[in-house]
Amino acid sequence: MRVLRWPLGALVIFWGVINVVPLVTTYGYKAGWVHLPPDFIRIAPLAQALSWWQALVWLAVVGLYIFAGWRLLRDRPAFGALFVALLVELLRWLPMQGSALYRRVFTPAELHERYASFVLLVLALGLVWWIDRRRSKTAEI
Repeated sequence: MRVLRWPLGALVIFWGVINVVPLVTTYGYKAGWVHLPPDFIRIAPLAQALSWWQALVWLAVVGLYIFAGWRLLRDRPAFGALFVALLVELLRWLPMQGSALYRRVFTPAELHERYASFVLLVLALGLVWWIDRRRSKTAEI
């Protein structure tokens, strides 16, 4: 199962790390530390609307993704951490994406990319569940 765990672990860690970029950009702009490039100035109203507690939740989600990926790489059960990360991310993102401001800021194509990423994360979660389940069965033998 290491053949599946290592690439999956690397992908989960990568997903966590790439989520740091919008987190830092959004809240750096909100704090006045980062100036948005002209291509991204359209997200300024959304950045201003996000609260600081959402940043903490977003940071926790990033940490959980990295933790789950690390557990996969270390051949440890990772389903729980990945499940919590995905659940918290959905609970953070769903109310936000339902707002009119969010839909004005992002194009339909960008919204579909986000939906596709959630589908891929759910598929990865299912694969991690299967891997962890097989691991626990072989540990019983």
